[in-house]
Amino acid sequence: MVRTRARRRGQVEAEVRFDSVAALCEAPLLRRDCTFRETGDGGFDLAMTIAPQPSVSPRSGRGVEIRVRTEGRIMEHNSDGPLQRGNVLSWGRPLDRFLGEGLEVRVRTDGTSVFAATTRIVLRSALIAFGIVGVGLTLLLLEGRRRLRRERSGAD
Repeated sequence: MVRTRARRRGQVEAEVRFDSVAALCEAPLLRRDCTFRETGDGGFDLAMTIAPQPSVSPRSGRGVEIRVRTEGRIMEHNSDGPLQRGNVLSWGRPLDRFLGEGLEVRVRTDGTSVFAATTRIVLRSALIAFGIVGVGLTLLLLEGRRRLRRERSGAD
């Protein structure tokens, strides 16, 4: 899917969406080297190098951003931006720098969805909390019994 929209001050935003990461590597967009490999656990490795685009004249104040949203949890990446919602990364730079240097995109995911990973973390945390409370109550009960025994033996 391709969508463009006009922004303020004559800027144009273009958005291109792909049904799969493999389709991204096969699309005839920018001059680039793209490698896509599925991993055995349901994730993938993506390495894409976008070559410098010297034939395009840069305009100041413009920028290029590549955003990847994966179904799986992101395990490794080279983005200098923050990881958003556990599965969204973006690589961006000013247009003049992009046209002169290009851009390298690397991301590795696993087959675990962000929801499943979050659910596991919450369940583990709850298990640890209940374990700590259980150990504390057990120690309290044992200490109470020990004191009762001591009081009974002292009263005799």
